[in-house]
Amino acid sequence: MLSTTFGYHAIEDRIWMGHDRPEDRIWITRRLAIYVMGTLARQLEDTAPGAQAGAPSEVRADLEHRMALEEPADMQATQSDAPPPLRMGTEPALGPAPAQERLCKTMRTTLWQDGRCQIDFELVTGEVHVLNFTRPGLHRWLRAFSMILNNAQWALPVQPPAWLSASVLPQAVKDILDKPLPDTLDNEG
Repeated sequence: MLSTTFGYHAIEDRIWMGHDRPEDRIWITRRLAIYVMGTLARQLEDTAPGAQAGAPSEVRADLEHRMALEEPADMQATQSDAPPPLRMGTEPALGPAPAQERLCKTMRTTLWQDGRCQIDFELVTGEVHVLNFTRPGLHRWLRAFSMILNNAQWALPVQPPAWLSASVLPQAVKDILDKPLPDTLDNEG
């Protein structure tokens, strides 16, 4: 089973996506991040199931997204080569510069009606790196990508849709985290 790791390289100001070996990382620029946040999120909204019921596309995408995040991970892939788990990587501040030949030039996404999804990453070398997903898997991938964009702190002209950036914490945990701290944290008995 293949896992996807995302990271941000501050010196190069690029996001990287990797699977197993650092030399296989694909480097993503701000321009492509704008595409992902705009086009891919809109594609998921436009193709979200249930249009015949009349709900707006954002509402349908929100429901599908929440269901995808709650679905067991082993149901992510319909094909054995689809990448399931996602992780956020870290990069040392003065880490090595990315290999220019692994720079992503263009991305193309395809969403089929049967629930299969594919992202093609065309590198500057002409090589095409393909990721296959189910719709829930693509929602998870996009969520992880959105999280690394937040970490990069790029002020992109395209903001993620509300359904993508909404908290996924259970209400009980939110209540604990939102509870104000006591006036003093000292335990004087």
